[in-house]
Amino acid sequence: MDISDLLNKYSLSSIQDVETIKLSTHRSLWDNIELEKILPLNSLLSLKSALPKQKLSNFTSLRELDASTLNMEDINPEFFSQCSLEKFEFRNGKIRLQKSFLELKKLKEILFFDVKISSLPKDIGELKALENIRLGYTNIKKLPDSISNLQNLQSLHVWNKLETLENIVLPNSLLELDCRGSKITSIPEDVFKPSKLRKIDFGSNPITNIPLIKNENIQFFRISATPVGVYKANIDKIKKFLPNSDIEGGRSGTYFADIDGFVYLSHCKKGPTGGYFYKKDFEKFKI
Repeated sequence: MDISDLLNKYSLSSIQDVETIKLSTHRSLWDNIELEKILPLNSLLSLKSALPKQKLSNFTSLRELDASTLNMEDINPEFFSQCSLEKFEFRNGKIRLQKSFLELKKLKEILFFDVKISSLPKDIGELKALENIRLGYTNIKKLPDSISNLQNLQSLHVWNKLETLENIVLPNSLLELDCRGSKITSIPEDVFKPSKLRKIDFGSNPITNIPLIKNENIQFFRISATPVGVYKANIDKIKKFLPNSDIEGGRSGTYFADIDGFVYLSHCKKGPTGGYFYKKDFEKFKI
């Protein structure tokens, strides 16, 4: 059955009128209608199978799409072409970002979680409307240089595999940077320069170097469970440069000044200490 016929049969918003499509692992919404409650299973599966073959340009009112239960490895090459999508979400699977992805000129938010993707399009900086990028548990180790061109970007979240930020200049519009649980060893100076940046999270990274740059605008800075962050003396020193910031260090709220023995950081096990940090190691990680 054709998609339009299916929608008409069950009195759902037409392709031209639907504004929100959420096909997550928990529930399926067509605008505010729960599809599981009105569609037979075979019809719901047929709808999910047919959608990746469509052109979103035909969905003239569509603003939000969660495609988590769609086969996004085999989509129409023009799937994203000339559409008005503002938010795109995909979880728990594999996806191919066709060239048409760069035609999402109205896109404001990208959310990928537990997605087997190793890179973003190198020209993602062309999507000037982007405000939020959230990449959780992907295979992305490095961001495209063109991220620097996103002058409306307000939040950038990249967890798990990211190794460096050295290749990008953070947009002045950025308010929040969250790179927790990644593979970053050094925080570049540029992180402390954007005047609007308020929240920074580098918790659970193998960080051994932090530049000391005065910034009175940052309100929250987390380096807990990092080689430099478990030493209270480092936190005290950073506070002098970030005087208006709530600085979170230690490991589970505990610093070496409060305990005897060592701290083990599993995400640092490939480092020179094998993940074990003792009080005597402070000179190695003193900032």
